[in-house]
Amino acid sequence: MKTTEHLEQKAFCQYLDLKKIPYFAIPNGIFLSNKKLAYKIINKMKREGFKVGVPDMFICVPKGKYSGLFVEMKKDKKCYASKEQKKWLRILNDAGYKAIVCHGCSEAIEEYKKYMED
Repeated sequence: MKTTEHLEQKAFCQYLDLKKIPYFAIPNGIFLSNKKLAYKIINKMKREGFKVGVPDMFICVPKGKYSGLFVEMKKDKKCYASKEQKKWLRILNDAGYKAIVCHGCSEAIEEYKKYMED
């Protein structure tokens, strides 16, 4: 079966839910086929603080020197962070968070476990 970023993130969310880990998704990757409606919604979201490139998820668990963990999810190793995503990862890391790119659910789980061990 062909994987997608959605399926990989969904599987990671299921893992976090099973472990009762507090997190939330940041819906920057929303796709709207109705262009007129999309323009209206995106402009409203921008007025409410929407920022292009913000990572997909935030895990609300401070650990060690970090205030929490941001995860930019990619479906596999062939997918890379955009220029805007890299910028936000730097900003968040500089601000005291751990902000990373994970290629698939398995990598996200391993990175979360490493984060919790530090």
